[in-house]
Order: sequence, then structure tokens, then C-alpha cells
Amino acid sequence: MENENQRINLIYNEAKAYLKKICPKNINLDKYFNLEKTFKTKNDILYTLLVCIQDRRLADKVIGFTRDDRQKIFKKILFDYDSEKIINNYNNDTLLDTFNKYFKINNIDSKNNLWRMYATSVISSAKFINSFENIDDFNNFIESYSGKEIDLPILLQNKIYGMGFALACHFLKELGYKNYAKPDIHIKDVFVSLNLSCDDDYSVFNAVLNMANTVNDSAYNIDKLFWLICSGNFHMDNILIERHKEDFINLVKEKILKNKISEENLIKQVTQTTNIKKYKNKYGAICGKIILDENIINNFLCNKSINKVIINYDEKNDCLIIKKLNN
Repeated sequence: MENENQRINLIYNEAKAYLKKICPKNINLDKYFNLEKTFKTKNDILYTLLVCIQDRRLADKVIGFTRDDRQKIFKKILFDYDSEKIINNYNNDTLLDTFNKYFKINNIDSKNNLWRMYATSVISSAKFINSFENIDDFNNFIESYSGKEIDLPILLQNKIYGMGFALACHFLKELGYKNYAKPDIHIKDVFVSLNLSCDDDYSVFNAVLNMANTVNDSAYNIDKLFWLICSGNFHMDNILIERHKEDFINLVKEKILKNKISEENLIKQVTQTTNIKKYKNKYGAICGKIILDENIINNFLCNKSINKVIINYDEKNDCLIIKKLNN
């Protein structure tokens, strides 16, 4: 399809219809979208950050920050996620030593040890959160990046040890900031396969924002829309279904191809000519009067897929040639 906005709208609308089709019965999809801010204190923000920061490689399985049998231990070690107390009582090494007292840590002296890296991430995360006086100060900081959203996760990945661009986006969206989407493997596969972006985090992030602006939705909602289709994980209802990523991508590709063929046929059909009736105006100048027949009006003036036309005078045939302008 030549019109990029049309193609984006088609993909978005197909995704909404597809999700509705595969959604298990008795699930209310509304609760998965339009997330509100999830934090009330700086401690809440730090907790969310520490959950996100372990979501890389095998760290979540090794660290197990959200495991039932470890939550109370982490809460105790980290002073209920009080950033000031953490940085006043620990440094990277002493926090690692404390982790080692409560958990079995193998190969602790290795610089690549996941617990060592996580301890460093915790300290840098606490320092970052502690730099804000309160949640209003934090919120104002985030909102100051409105219109330049991509700069914020770049800043976070430089400030917080172990946090890449995608994890920074994940952290922001999990806090309830709707202009952020995580460019994970699912979103990448969909957007790259459907020629919406290049295969890198920054391109995918910008493509999601572009879709959000085009369809008047949030980046968070678009992230969740495609994630549910691709993962089949309706986590709020503890229901896991078959993944539908490949089927959805193939379906949309077929739709785009059909629309492209239809539009090409339309362009061939609506190239029209109309005769000119010459006359002299009151100043003696020769003018040309044209009458647009119903076919031209319907095809060119009433068809939303035709954005612009060009009108040329064909001197040999004494007529006007009206055709679609190539974008």
C-alpha cells in the first residue's frame, strides 16, 4: 500500500480483531489496556526497577527476585526497598556478601557472576531513585521527556548498571508511563516482518510510537496488543494459550498484498480524460470549461485512497488527463 498511514491502520485494526478472535471466553480484555501509574512511593519505584533489572539472560532464574520463597528475604535485606538506607548500608561488595549469607552463590569471585552483577545493579538503581526528593519530583523528570521519549531509556541505560535500552523501556511502561513500549523479541518480529521498522531496538521503539500517533492509541496499548497475540499469555487470568505470532504475521501480509493489488487496479481504472469546451470570457481571453462526469467525481474526489491528483492538458487530443499523483 502506498499510503503508509493506511497500512499502519490496517495492521493495527487487524491486530485488534485477531486478539478478540483468539481471546479465551470470559476474559475481559479491557483490564489489559490503559494501565494507570502503579507506584505510590519511591520504594514502589525502586521495587519495580529491581524486578525489571533482573529480567535479562538467566538472571531472573538465578536471582529469583519475585519468587515466593525469596520475596520476604529480599525485602528484609533491602530495607523494604528504601533507596537511602540501601546506599547508606551497602556498597557493591558488602551487598554481595549479604546476598551470599542468605542464598547459595556459586563461583562468587567471578566478575561475570550474576549475583555480583545484580548487587551492582541494585546499588546503582538505589542511587538513581534516591536522587529524587519524592514521587512528584520523579514524575516531573519523566514527563520532561514528553516529545523526546527515546532519549529517556538511553539515559537510564547509561545511569543504571546492567540496564539496556529495552529493559529501560520495560521499566517505564510497567510504572504506567503510556508512551513507552518494550522492543522485545515479539514486537521486533512483528514490526520487522511487516516492514514497519528495522531490526534494532531504537527503530522498533520509534515505529511503535509512530503507530500510536497514527491510530490515536498509546504505545503501551500497542505493546500489549501485539504481546498478547504473540505470547498467548493472558497473565491477569492465569491462562496460557497457543502462540499466534506467525499466523498473525502471515494473515496481515496477505491483507496488505490484497490491498496493494486492489489499489493498483483502482489507479488503472480511474485514469480518466475529459473534453474541454472552449469559450471566451468577458475580457476576451480563451478559457477552457470542463465537466467532471460522475465516474471522475466518485473515483477522485470521493475516494479516500486517492490523496492527490495531477491534471495535464493534452494538446494533441484537446483534453485534460487526470490521474493519481505518485507518492
